[in-house]
Amino acid sequence: MRIHSLLREYGKDLDSIAASASDIAAVQALLDTCSVSVATINQEIEAVRSDLGNKRIEERELGDETLRLHSHFAETQSHLKALEARGGQDPYWVGAQVVLGANIPGVVGMLQSLFEAQEDIRVHLGDILGERLHAVVCEDSIAARSALEFLEASGKGRCRLLVLSSLPEAIPERSYPDAARPLLSKMSFDSRHERLIRFLLAESYALGPTVFSDHWVCGGAAPSEGEGLSLADISRLRLELDAAGARKEQLQTRRGEISSSIQEMETRVQSIGKNLTEHLGRQQAFQAQLL
Repeated sequence: MRIHSLLREYGKDLDSIAASASDIAAVQALLDTCSVSVATINQEIEAVRSDLGNKRIEERELGDETLRLHSHFAETQSHLKALEARGGQDPYWVGAQVVLGANIPGVVGMLQSLFEAQEDIRVHLGDILGERLHAVVCEDSIAARSALEFLEASGKGRCRLLVLSSLPEAIPERSYPDAARPLLSKMSFDSRHERLIRFLLAESYALGPTVFSDHWVCGGAAPSEGEGLSLADISRLRLELDAAGARKEQLQTRRGEISSSIQEMETRVQSIGKNLTEHLGRQQAFQAQLL
């Protein structure tokens, strides 16, 4: 009887040990699952924080660009207003605007609008062409006569007209001194206007800060900021203002998008952080059960 009793007690102990082992295995499985979740959540929150850091960098860069653009816009606007005020006192500038606004057949446009010039020769172009830069180009004498008659009838201003049909058909090639920079090499223009541009500027070249043509030499101290601007720059400044205004709108839109993204990411980081805290609490609880 004693032996049977001992065997029954031993059997109960084995059952208890097996049950404990089963419980430990179950807790360990829960701990393993929780640990995987913690690692996944950590990766997720680090990825979001990295994206958030990149967005904040972009936000700062956009802010810096906005400040630079605001300064450039204000400076350009100031120069443009000063030039427009000067133009309003120049009868030839006023007259050119009247003619260009009349849509007269055969009127091509203002001379300086027919080409693009690199920044480093704009002063030289002003030296060589002067006020002719805002002369009005006409296809023939009929268009020129119509422009002058319209201007006389309007009673506003005067106008310098350049008649394309009067130009020679062929413009001879020119040779230049060593190290010279022909102004034409720094310009771009439509092939339709090549004869005109070559007629006016084929002879002109720069050597250092000085520009030469067949009969003129121009140079001196470099102009200070804004000093080298002429009425011919008005159209370019208007285009710059339009471009700056468009960019300001783009920056404002993008900064709004970035701000919204940052707010969403910050909310997401908080939510993920809360979830991580909960899983860490479960992980610690499972670890305590295994001790």
